[in-house]
Amino acid sequence: MAVTTGFKNLISVQKRSKKRDNQMLQKFLLLCFFASVVSAEGYLGTEEKTYFDEHVLDKVLYDFYMNTKGPTNWPPPYRTRWGTMHSCAWDGRENVNPAPFGTRCVNGGWNTLATCGGLMYLEHLSGMAEGPMPEMLKAAKKLSRICLHGNKLNGNIWNTSFHVFMHTLDISSNRFTGSLGDDFMQRNTHSETINVGKNQFSGTLPRSLSYLTNTVALLMNDNQFEGTIPNLGALTKLSHLRLNNNRLSGTIGDWMSTMSRLAWVELDDNPDLSGPFPPLPPSVSRFTASGTKLSGMLPASYGTLPKLRHFLCKGCDVQCPTPDFFAHLQVSTHCRPAGSRLWE
Repeated sequence: MAVTTGFKNLISVQKRSKKRDNQMLQKFLLLCFFASVVSAEGYLGTEEKTYFDEHVLDKVLYDFYMNTKGPTNWPPPYRTRWGTMHSCAWDGRENVNPAPFGTRCVNGGWNTLATCGGLMYLEHLSGMAEGPMPEMLKAAKKLSRICLHGNKLNGNIWNTSFHVFMHTLDISSNRFTGSLGDDFMQRNTHSETINVGKNQFSGTLPRSLSYLTNTVALLMNDNQFEGTIPNLGALTKLSHLRLNNNRLSGTIGDWMSTMSRLAWVELDDNPDLSGPFPPLPPSVSRFTASGTKLSGMLPASYGTLPKLRHFLCKGCDVQCPTPDFFAHLQVSTHCRPAGSRLWE
């Protein structure tokens, strides 16, 4: 009896082991299938190959350096390790082959350069980079941060629709022109800060903005954007919306009320922006729309917004539910007792 029981237990163990082996094999085959599909059809749905040739990104960095007058205009510290066609340490030995100043290039993962490595960030804040950006910067699919604020970069920006892991895109205070296109950052689900302010962009605001649901700050001020503001209600993590100093028009829907973290709303100096004041979520602390045609009775809910401190709508035709509706605010252009301070 004991021998029979032991034999049965051994068979049971063997069956469980075989089942685990089959499960592991299935997972491995599934992984291989996924890798083959990605390799055949492109990187996460893009039309380009899964892998990148490291020399393409070396050339991107070289072209960025040359196109923006690096050899002559960049301050000496910013030129460190730039100007070669083998800039990045693709062998992974960054201590031996460090990347150019302001960049980081890494290998990654189990298949080295295939899908897992790349140019991780590009930062240049000297104010002296002047010229166009390389279009092939789109090949840097793993970029997580690009910060080029305050330079003299010009022309159209590269195709940003291929970036997938970008947390920060800051190209503000440059001289970029052209439109952003409705595929702007469309595959990126990780973006937290998008700052294209103080350029010369034109055209309508990209429809793809509605899908950037992890964005915290969306700063598109001081450009020449026109048309209506798209419904951004799905951006429930958005805290700062800056659209001032553009040519936006039309009315604003009710979608702001669903944005539970929205704190600053800046719509100033869009002369053709009109219609009633939109309902706001309780999180809003600052609402500015001076230089627009927003008009009418303020929603009664504005008087009970717990965090609202600034309401600026200079030149707007505003009707107040009560004369002292905003008497409790630190700064307001309307609805305060006569003789009180209007704004700071």
